[in-house]
Amino acid sequence: MSGAYFYIKQGDLLPSLRATLLGPDDEPADLTGVEVRLRLARPDGTFFFDRVVTVESPPTAGVARYDWQAGDTDVEGAHLGEFRGIFDGKLLTFPNYQHMIVWISRRLP
Repeated sequence: MSGAYFYIKQGDLLPSLRATLLGPDDEPADLTGVEVRLRLARPDGTFFFDRVVTVESPPTAGVARYDWQAGDTDVEGAHLGEFRGIFDGKLLTFPNYQHMIVWISRRLP
């Protein structure tokens, strides 16, 4: 995954955030046996959440999916996001050179 944008409306739980995680060689990461987490920070830079995501089948395709939970999309604004995986005891962050932006748009009253 290179730097990307994901848009969702405040309070919505669909669509799921789905991304192909690319390794340093720009090929899909093999996520076999890897726990992958999604981390988001609020617009002011404060930590928002750290959640386990689903690795879709086949794990060699490098596709991770996060299914939103109640409260996850309540705070509007441009959130910084990244996926993290532990490979043989070593951390690898996706994307590894910038953040993705999760844009939560304000819901109309």
